[in-house]
Amino acid sequence: MSVLEDKDAIREAMAAYCHALDACRFADVASLFADDGIWTTDYGEAKGRDAIEAMLRGIVPVKGEGP
Repeated sequence: MSVLEDKDAIREAMAAYCHALDACRFADVASLFADDGIWTTDYGEAKGRDAIEAMLRGIVPVKGEGP
């Protein structure tokens, strides 16, 4: 890939991440990580797609749910 193709691929991945997170599509967010990817936040660390999805479900409020 060229530098421009690399940059475009990164932008596409970031856009997919943002759109999926905004829509609370946590499995889609997790699918953007490698199988053994690690997501580190102030809430802790998740290793692997299943753990990343579970962490998101536990910390991101879903519209229409809750008090």
